[in-house]
Amino acid sequence: MARVHGRAGRSAFRQGNQLLLRTILPLVAAGLLTYAFFRTRGLSYSGWETAIGVAALGAIPWCVKETLGLERAARRYYGGADGEYDVGAVLAQLPDEFHVFHGLGFYAGDVDHVVIGPTGVYVVETKNHTGTITARDGRLCRNGAPLQQDFIHQAVAEAMYVKGRLRPEIPCHVRPVIVFARAQVRMRAAVEGVQVVPLGALADIITERSTSLTCSDVQLYVERLDKTTGRIARRERFVNEIGWFR
Repeated sequence: MARVHGRAGRSAFRQGNQLLLRTILPLVAAGLLTYAFFRTRGLSYSGWETAIGVAALGAIPWCVKETLGLERAARRYYGGADGEYDVGAVLAQLPDEFHVFHGLGFYAGDVDHVVIGPTGVYVVETKNHTGTITARDGRLCRNGAPLQQDFIHQAVAEAMYVKGRLRPEIPCHVRPVIVFARAQVRMRAAVEGVQVVPLGALADIITERSTSLTCSDVQLYVERLDKTTGRIARRERFVNEIGWFR
C-alpha cells in the first residue's frame, strides 16, 4: 500500500461543519423575531413598538432563506468530502513505492491529492458530479452542457503550483488529473494536457506509465513537499496512525 500523508476530504468536511455552525445565527434571529412579532400582537402597543413587530415578520423569511442556503452549501461540501475520501481509498492501494498527500494548501483553496512515485508526480483533483462527462472546445461538459467552472484551468494551475513548491534540481513534470468519483467519463484523449478519468481508471493511469523517477528522486520530492506542509502534515499523519477519521 502507498504511504499516505494527511486525510482525504478533511478540508471539505471542515468547511461543511463551519457552514452548519453559521446557520445558528439566522435560526436564533428567526426565533427572536418570531417572539417579537407575537409579543407586539398580544399587547395593545402602537407606534414604534408595532413597527418592530411588522419588521420582525418581514425579516423571518430572510432568516429562513439564509439558513436553507447555508445548509445546501454544507451538503455540497460534505458530498465533496465523500468523493475525496473514495479517491483517497483508491490512491491508498497504490504500490508501496508511492506517496500520497491529501489537502495540500493552495492559494485558491486546497489541492485535493498529490501522488509521488516511480512513474512521476501527479496532482489529482476530485469532482463529485454525477451524469456523463464529455469535452467540447477544451471545456468539460456534463450531460452535454458546459460546466460553469473551468476545471481544466484549475487542474493546470494546481499542477504548476505543486511544481513550484517542489523546486526540483532536476526536471520534474507534474501531471494534472481530474477524477470524477460519481460520473461516467466518455473521453480518451487528455484535454489541454489534463487527464480526465472515472474513479475506476485512476490507479491504472498512474501505475501503467513507465518509470521516470528513481527512488532518490521520489524521496527528495517527498521530503520537499512534506516540509511545505509543516506541522499540519505531521499532525495529520499522527491522526491517521491512530485510525481517526471525522
